[in-house]
Amino acid sequence: MRFLKHFVFLSGSIVIVAIASLWFAVRASLPQLDGDLSVSGLGESAHVVRDAIGVVTIRAASRRDAALATGFAHAQDRFFQMDLMRRLAAGELAAVVGEAAADYDARQRVHRMRHVARDVLEAASDAEREVVEAYAIGVNAGLRSLTVRPFEYLLLRVEPSEWRAEDTVLVVLAMYFRLHDERAERESNLGRLRDALPPEMFDFLTQAGTTWDAPLLGGPLHSLPVPDARVCDVGRAVQPDLVRARRVRPSMQEASAPVGSNAWAVSPRRTREGVAMLANDMHLGLAVPNTWFRLRLVIEDASLRDEHLDVSGVSLPGTPAMVAGSNGSTAWGFTNTYGDWVDLVELEIDPEDPQRYRTADGFRTFGEHTEVIQVRGAEPRTITVRSTVWGPVIEVDSRGRSRALRWLAHDPQATNFSLLAMERARNVHEAMDIANRSGIPPQNVILADRDGHIAWTVMGRIPQRAGY
Repeated sequence: MRFLKHFVFLSGSIVIVAIASLWFAVRASLPQLDGDLSVSGLGESAHVVRDAIGVVTIRAASRRDAALATGFAHAQDRFFQMDLMRRLAAGELAAVVGEAAADYDARQRVHRMRHVARDVLEAASDAEREVVEAYAIGVNAGLRSLTVRPFEYLLLRVEPSEWRAEDTVLVVLAMYFRLHDERAERESNLGRLRDALPPEMFDFLTQAGTTWDAPLLGGPLHSLPVPDARVCDVGRAVQPDLVRARRVRPSMQEASAPVGSNAWAVSPRRTREGVAMLANDMHLGLAVPNTWFRLRLVIEDASLRDEHLDVSGVSLPGTPAMVAGSNGSTAWGFTNTYGDWVDLVELEIDPEDPQRYRTADGFRTFGEHTEVIQVRGAEPRTITVRSTVWGPVIEVDSRGRSRALRWLAHDPQATNFSLLAMERARNVHEAMDIANRSGIPPQNVILADRDGHIAWTVMGRIPQRAGY
């Protein structure tokens, strides 16, 4: 009995010591909130101030220094979140969490996003690249400033990898995955419906809209009539061999539920104070930490047009730009477009050579790329990605046909750093010009300025479809 008491006491002591050690480790991984730190790479001193609820204000003498300080603050508060974002896009999760993520990485590697990110960075202007590279310097300095690496890495028992400039592009590309149908499942399902249903029924189910819709352009839409019983008799109309029932787990249904955002601008003619108003709520699902990072940048730089910049809003950890906010002259906000940014291409294989597929210019040989997936605690996994002139081969459909994916995110010209210029937009007209040359996952952007102008447009590149 005495042995049992000692054992219980010893076990309890071990648990207390373990909890205390974890608590001290977590405390040690928190950012330093007071004092001075020496960070190489800054042109002049920069100040990072957090208010009572943790919102960061950065004061710097140049946009480059502000980017470095932003990276420093992001890394101190959110490095694990940033790390997951770049790894999700690049297909590099298994290097941290092991075999459980290897299949996911293999699926992501088909898109070869790290190669896209390098092309995007190479195409950036010198000024844009300077900001992104300074941000990376700040991230690594912020990570090194922590007494202990972020607690997530303590739990995983791995060391965090340093941040590279191309990783910032990967975070932007991760948003394409979050906002788009990267596997073209809607296109695939529409194809199956078209094959399985009579034309009248397919047209009714896939019509562009109804009389309940209020299009911004053009006249009102007209609903198609409901097909009669001869068409709607599903038992006779549907071809069973073309429809394969799939069990959908509740978790899959929940994950695929559409997420709604809202943004609106009000003309001065509609407000009591006679000023334009803008509000924006970018819903991307609830998560801890939140997707966005509230931030204020105050820059006094003689090289800037107005020699002063004071912009407040939200940033995306992993990137130096203010995603949505206001500079006192112009305000901007986003909602997702849910546009059609992806296509599936049914491939016709050369009957004499399975390594070739038909194009408008005749048969071509598939491109092949080797991707090596690092797996923590296991041997690396090597996969071969086949590519076409349209994009990677992603799947075989229900009829056994190979399909390639044509997706906006694969095109390096669809992503750039022009959003950085929005911070200096003096009015809606300048903001519209910036929006029309910016490369992000296409978004509805709502704009308002202090002169009372309001506007809407789609920011981001739109595919031009022709000749098919």
